[in-house]
This record gives sequence, structure tokens and C-alpha cells, in this order.
Amino acid sequence: MKKIVFAFLCLFIIAGCSDDDPNNELILRNSSLAAVTVNFRGTHYPLTVGQSEIIRDIPNGTYAYETAVSLPSGATSVTKGTHLDDTLQFTGETKYTIFYIGTLLEEVYEINATLSTTNQEEAASRLLP
Repeated sequence: MKKIVFAFLCLFIIAGCSDDDPNNELILRNSSLAAVTVNFRGTHYPLTVGQSEIIRDIPNGTYAYETAVSLPSGATSVTKGTHLDDTLQFTGETKYTIFYIGTLLEEVYEINATLSTTNQEEAASRLLP
């Protein structure tokens, strides 16, 4: 009986320490002047102006994302800036925030995104030339 209890405890401890639940998260925030749609891991996330989306339980790995941009009223062209299309590396307990911002000047809509992460190694590598 003691062997069975011991085996059960060992199994419980090992299962409780597994990395099956990495708790990775991506937050998308649209503070631009028009709607954007983010394609991440094969799913489209449409964001209207002022809308946010939180994507949870992302498996560990490296994933690309792309951003499709709508033109706001009064714009005749768009200039895409930084971090609209990029890759993200999730290593467990990793959090990213992509914050979209835009300006309209003389009918030209410029949209950019800022990217922040808790992944210190990746954050440092993005600062290097």
C-alpha cells in the first residue's frame, strides 16, 4: 500500500510541475485612427478603434504575426511603420503588448505599433543594431 501511495505522490508531483501550461499572453491594443486586423497563429483578431484583445494560453515557441490596416476617413494612402509585421518568441510566462497608433497628415495615414515584452533576452536583442 505504501508503494502505491508513494507512486501516486511521485506522479502527482511530476504532473504538477509539467510545462504544459506555459501561461504566455499577447495583448493587442488599437489606439490608431482606424480598424486593424491582426493575424496571429492562423486566427484573425479584428480590432476597432479603442478596442483591446487578450490572447492567453499561447504555447511556447516563435510565431509570426501580420497586421492589416484600414484607411480612416479622409486618408487616400497609408504608410506602414514599425512592428506591424514581426515575430514573437514565447518561452513560458512571457507577456507581449502590441500598441497600435496612427496619425493623419495631408491625407496620408501613418500607422505604427509599439512592442513591449517581459522576455528580457528578446527585448535586449531588439535594441542591438
